[in-house]
Amino acid sequence: MKKAICFLFLLAAARTQAQSANQVLGSSLSHYVFEQFLSGKVYLRSGEVSERKLNYNALTREMIFEENGQPMAIANPENVDSVVIVGHRFIPADKKFYEWIAGNSYPVFAEYVCAVQEEGVSSGYGSSSNTSASNTMKSLHGNGTVYAMKLPDDFKVNTKVAYYLYKDNKYHPIKNLQQLSKLVPAKKDVIQAWVKEHNTDFSKREQLQLLIAQIQ
Repeated sequence: MKKAICFLFLLAAARTQAQSANQVLGSSLSHYVFEQFLSGKVYLRSGEVSERKLNYNALTREMIFEENGQPMAIANPENVDSVVIVGHRFIPADKKFYEWIAGNSYPVFAEYVCAVQEEGVSSGYGSSSNTSASNTMKSLHGNGTVYAMKLPDDFKVNTKVAYYLYKDNKYHPIKNLQQLSKLVPAKKDVIQAWVKEHNTDFSKREQLQLLIAQIQ
């Protein structure tokens, strides 16, 4: 891959498909957060701002933008303050990007997690095996397929979204009432009352956003 002069981006061969702007993580084929590259801005720590067509690749954990029809990945995310894609703000940390979803005093972020399996050859006993994750990724990287909007049909994409509360310069997982209450003890009673009344599901983005709004 070659570095682009502006913002030190890596070039990667790939293709894109024109689809709607909805988040599609969870699809059996797509490993991008959005169904297409969307208008956004890259804010550098230096103060420089660049307008691009952007998308987040949850499999490679890279923020990707289009340049002359080719996808390019941010090579130095540590130089980026944030990336905003149609109102969705992403923050670089831990060699990936987290999306801010709610809160200022107690900000909560989403991490898009993705793994892929390549269906193997039949074992002869009516079942099939899978190649190792490392070999699969090497294969996808080797031919540039990892940057395509959709993977071939013989690849199975396993995706999920994990949520974190940012506190003391760390991202802390919040999978349940106990974890959140421990992280925000001053708001424990408010949190417990809201969760009890609304039966909050911590895996549901909208429900978590409503809960976090109560403790700001």
